[in-house]
Amino acid sequence: MNKINYPHTVTTVYIHGELNSEENPIVFGYGDDTNPKYLDILNNNNNNYLRNLKRQQYNLAAEYDKLKVSMSNMNDEIEVITMGHSLGLADKTLLLEIMNHEKVKKIKLTYHKDMNGYRSLNDNISRIVSSDTLNKKIVSYPRSIKMPQIDI
Repeated sequence: MNKINYPHTVTTVYIHGELNSEENPIVFGYGDDTNPKYLDILNNNNNNYLRNLKRQQYNLAAEYDKLKVSMSNMNDEIEVITMGHSLGLADKTLLLEIMNHEKVKKIKLTYHKDMNGYRSLNDNISRIVSSDTLNKKIVSYPRSIKMPQIDI
């Protein structure tokens, strides 16, 4: 297993919320506001539907702002390490914003079990970021990190 060495400051942003936290409630819902169906939801004029969109829920806590400020204030290049995330379309808008940020130079995928786990993440992220970004920033399988597993 690869050991992660952090030569610089590590900032953890709990963008999807934290358990039992009123200040940062758990965020569930859909997060691809580039999908044409998103406009249908907006134009439906029903606020109950909007409440299931992540973009609306991010505004209920300070983590999204913390993420934007943190990324903008970084003087160094940013390495994004994904952990326990499927990198699916449910978070497309947010992931696109992070992965395409000019300061993000590396994206390290922590995968489940084996190469198939890595492939799944790599396939999912290819639906979010351009192939140019993918080829320049995504760290290869041998240099990625296997997610530690707990036997219960």
